[in-house]
Amino acid sequence: MSFLFPGFLLGLAAIAIPILLHLRRQPPTNTVTFSSLMFLEKTQVHPRSRRKLEDWLLLLLRCFALALLAVMFMRPFFRSQILGEKANNSATVILLDRSASMQGAAWKAASKMLEEVIAGLHEEDAASVIAYDHSTRTIFAFDAWRAAPAGQRRAALRQQVQKVASGWGSTDLGKALVSAAESLNDQQASSKQIILISDMQEGAAMGALDGFTWPEDVQVSVARVDQPSQDNLTLSTSAAVEESGEPQAKSKPDQALRVRVSNSAASHVEKFSLHWRGDDKQKTEGSVPAGISRIVTAPPRVNPDADAVLELTGDGLDFDNRLFVARTQPRKVTILCLGKGLSRTDTSSPLFYLDRALTPNAIVEPTLLEKEPDQVTPGDFAKADFVIVCDDLNAAASTVMRDWLQAGHQTIFVTSERTKNEALVALTGLALTVAEAPASNYAMLSDLNFEHPILAPFAEAGVRDFTKVRFWKHRQLKGAATDLARLRVFARFDDGNIAMAEAEVGKGKMIIMTSGWHPSDSQLSVSSKFVPLLYAMLDRAGLASPESHSYVVGEPIPINEWSAKAAVKVKLPDGRSVDWNGDTQGPFTETSQVGIYVFGEGAAARSIAVNLAPTEGRIAPMGEQRLHELGVRLADAKAGTISKEQSAMEALQLADNEREQKQRIWKWLALAALVVLLAETWLAGRRDVKPLAMTTS
Repeated sequence: MSFLFPGFLLGLAAIAIPILLHLRRQPPTNTVTFSSLMFLEKTQVHPRSRRKLEDWLLLLLRCFALALLAVMFMRPFFRSQILGEKANNSATVILLDRSASMQGAAWKAASKMLEEVIAGLHEEDAASVIAYDHSTRTIFAFDAWRAAPAGQRRAALRQQVQKVASGWGSTDLGKALVSAAESLNDQQASSKQIILISDMQEGAAMGALDGFTWPEDVQVSVARVDQPSQDNLTLSTSAAVEESGEPQAKSKPDQALRVRVSNSAASHVEKFSLHWRGDDKQKTEGSVPAGISRIVTAPPRVNPDADAVLELTGDGLDFDNRLFVARTQPRKVTILCLGKGLSRTDTSSPLFYLDRALTPNAIVEPTLLEKEPDQVTPGDFAKADFVIVCDDLNAAASTVMRDWLQAGHQTIFVTSERTKNEALVALTGLALTVAEAPASNYAMLSDLNFEHPILAPFAEAGVRDFTKVRFWKHRQLKGAATDLARLRVFARFDDGNIAMAEAEVGKGKMIIMTSGWHPSDSQLSVSSKFVPLLYAMLDRAGLASPESHSYVVGEPIPINEWSAKAAVKVKLPDGRSVDWNGDTQGPFTETSQVGIYVFGEGAAARSIAVNLAPTEGRIAPMGEQRLHELGVRLADAKAGTISKEQSAMEALQLADNEREQKQRIWKWLALAALVVLLAETWLAGRRDVKPLAMTTS
């Protein structure tokens, strides 16, 4: 049996109190006076024998009650032999940083530290190794340590860690610490510790520690890896920005690439140069002060239709000095067409002309999907990049489409004879009405606003003439003056009615056309203006431009980046090829390297760039105080480094507290003491008979 508070053993000294009280003889207190003895002189009677204890049973009960109370305050508990053996051991998790910032000399230093830590492990202890970057991976588990033969455990661990190398992932230190702490929960040991081998860069993600309660019995020791240089510049992508501060919706193939160059906070260098690999003649030079980032324009590319690598020179570390840029490719656009009886073969159907106008080209690779308005589902809208409505919508479809628009999408709404006011009101939120315009020979477009982005391509004198496009039928769009004022009208008919207008719906836009392009409505589909007008509307939605997507290491590539109809061969940056089927496997997840990933072969191949996370270049050391502020218990916090013996004692004390709280032996001792005191009280009452003393009167 063990005791949580053995100091209360001194309470057993209280047993002497009833013993002394029993040895003390008190003169009789009850006296009887006899008159015949009044003339006799009192004589002192000296005791002839030593004092002796009386009422042994009563004395034992009192002593036993005091002993029970003393032991109860000592909080006893039983520590089994197995637990006792485990309590003398330690459990250690070695947390190894293998992120991109650990490339080169930093990894060699980390490997040396790892060997020193392994050499300091004891065979009777438990050990585990977890490597991490943006994710964690257990290299050697506690079970593998225990399963290894005694005397060969450290050798088995070394054999596994030799297979680990630094990668290209970003650093998520918070997630790694949480994973390591949770792996120690099931370990019964006198001390639990995490040995962190890392460069402790300031760019490491720490969000996983927010709201996580750090275990009281787990301590972290930091083995910091010093970077060979703090002079580090980072090259990363940067979206083009308009003067308004909003990202541009498109990027032309010949548009110069704009990139971000960031300088480390402790850097001593500022000047740098940029050039494309294989082309050292054209360079862009600049400077960035320490701790600052700037957007600069890269040199022109010799061949925009080929994959390329932009390189930076001028700093002390080169792991983040390359930016992979995939060749510009046609943008894949899914266009959902809603209408009754839409046909790709019927010349009277609007879809017939859309199918021939929106064909794959060097800019856009459109996919047309037709659907009946009554059969459209939220899933159809989720797959669509753009929607063209050629008919009326019911209430359910209008509600779903409005949510889709508010999320930031765009649509063309072509009114027809069947269009009802409810659909327009539900979509725009404006009290608009639509009705057929009075019959006439034909109408023409007038009052065109060529400053609007949709008509801007027709602003030049040679292409701005729309007088040859005749409209046989059109509708009148009416409403309150306040509601009409919220429409951005950019074309009218010569009778003054609205021809084309744009309505804001949340973050999205809805283009309203009061006449269609099919032969029953107009000559627009056979005009030279039809195809550029459609592409101008797609361009307004940011969909009519080639694209070069870039992802970061560890980020999955969605299946819409390549054809997911069947297995596709993916060429990895290291030259290997793997087969991937988007239908069964989902997004491509094997993005552990930086470089160009090629999906498919031949003319259908699509290149996708995977680059380093920009935060990985922030290599300035992070203070360990940051970990302490997030609740992590450091082995050298405040009072200095805690020795292994001190750590073991603290862990053993915590384990003893848990055992004592589970066993609660003190409650039974308190109950036993109460029973003994009740027995003592009953027995004392039975024996309370005092002798009578005789006195004279």
